[in-house]
Amino acid sequence: MIIKKRPVITWLLNPEISGFQEGLVFAAPKNKVNYEILNDELKHLNDIRALKPNWGLPELVMPSFERVMEESAPAFEKIMPDLFKEFSKTDECGILILKNNNETLVYGFGDGQLNVWFFNEQDGCSVFHFSAGYEFVDGQPKLLMSDSILL
Repeated sequence: MIIKKRPVITWLLNPEISGFQEGLVFAAPKNKVNYEILNDELKHLNDIRALKPNWGLPELVMPSFERVMEESAPAFEKIMPDLFKEFSKTDECGILILKNNNETLVYGFGDGQLNVWFFNEQDGCSVFHFSAGYEFVDGQPKLLMSDSILL
């Protein structure tokens, strides 16, 4: 089963596992600052995991559904601030499995923000390579990211 082959999912759904799951690694960028940012972001996800949120069942997103969502994105722009506010109230979180790109996305709403962690699945490992945060300011999405990643 695809879920059992992804260490990040095993780790998230089993909060009694102390520390980090075997096979859960993060990319090793050459820039030391970016390395530290990835490390801090994975620790942040671990702190959230310790709160034992209800991740729900991991959802498999088929390539055809990804295409439909991309094409309908403009229609969601009008209601996105309201959805964001509603999901933030309930601290929605979840796990998406992108079949086409062999990626796992972990997301969580809270404190008026959306945080997303991206993992590539390679050789039985979940490789953490990117994280981003978003908030809405005056009805517009604002990307929250460390300047060093952008540079």
